[in-house]
Amino acid sequence: MRHSRGPDERTVLTAFGPIAITRRHFGCPDCPDAEYLADTVLGIDGYLSPRVLRLACRLSGDGSFDVAAERLGELCGIPVSGETLRRHCSAAAQAMAQWVRTRPAAVAPFGEAKGEVEVQTDAGKVNTTDGWRDLKVIVFTKRPSGTGTGPTEWTGRELPAPSARVAFADIEEIETFRSDWRAWADRLGIGSGPELTVLGDGAEWTWNAASAQFPGGRQVLDAFHALEHVGTAAKAMYGEGTGAAVRSFESGKAKVLADGWSGVCQYVGDEPGLEDSPVRRAASDELIGYMKNHIGRTDYRSRLAEGRSIGSGLIEGQVKTLGLRLKARGARWVERDAERMAALVGLSHGTLWDTYWSLAA
Repeated sequence: MRHSRGPDERTVLTAFGPIAITRRHFGCPDCPDAEYLADTVLGIDGYLSPRVLRLACRLSGDGSFDVAAERLGELCGIPVSGETLRRHCSAAAQAMAQWVRTRPAAVAPFGEAKGEVEVQTDAGKVNTTDGWRDLKVIVFTKRPSGTGTGPTEWTGRELPAPSARVAFADIEEIETFRSDWRAWADRLGIGSGPELTVLGDGAEWTWNAASAQFPGGRQVLDAFHALEHVGTAAKAMYGEGTGAAVRSFESGKAKVLADGWSGVCQYVGDEPGLEDSPVRRAASDELIGYMKNHIGRTDYRSRLAEGRSIGSGLIEGQVKTLGLRLKARGARWVERDAERMAALVGLSHGTLWDTYWSLAA
């Protein structure tokens, strides 16, 4: 290669502030290749240095670009505008989305991690230029087993954190979104059958999609949603805030965690109270009607004894985090940009953040 022109100067925003860099442009006399070799050696691709871009993406994943710019200035002394962060972080988010879905380095840590494979999916709302749309999210995790407990010790136990966590999100109808699940699972080395557990909040589309894409997988109704319906029934039967309602709920909780569907039936049979009434019958019927749709998804006793999860709080937290970011200050998104930001947030709150910046960036 040879010099194609004299030295050029550019400014790069680094963790130490703006730095002017002088470098030469090289080109090949026999081909169209040309580049600033110093940029390649230094890892510079744009105005933000790799370290500043990483900080900017982390902060922009948790708040608006303007807020991220303010925090970079206050905490790190890095002067930058929200618009500059928007341009650079949006480009980085696009690269992250592509990396997670296509690069072997993105799936290798998942295959090496230990633990049971868990799949959780849910949806949140995002305001787009075409109106409010559903942002579908699915998270694949591996979680080591914890210490086995009984139903009465459930609330005091501490589950190990996931050893691997990869999220995907798209603004799609469920038929389109779920069609990609199997391909993503195959990339992660996830099969079907009882070695895989699907945890959900009770939405019918969750179980239909899971049965189609992960046949034979174990399905578990989120225990908090099951107990929420028990609590609703207890309040209806005995009156909200009464001691009788509290005692009824505790009795129902113990039975459901111990015996699942059979426990629900036992609870309803034991709770006619002092007198029968249309209100109490309606409450019992509602509970039975809800839980009968989840027979086979309430084996909480066995999972607790094995030290496994019985809740879908991880996906609910993921969707809530995405909602806080995407709804920041009444934001209205182009769908493509919302999906890219979802990829950034998913990577930031997953287990691949360090891997991405050490290998891909």
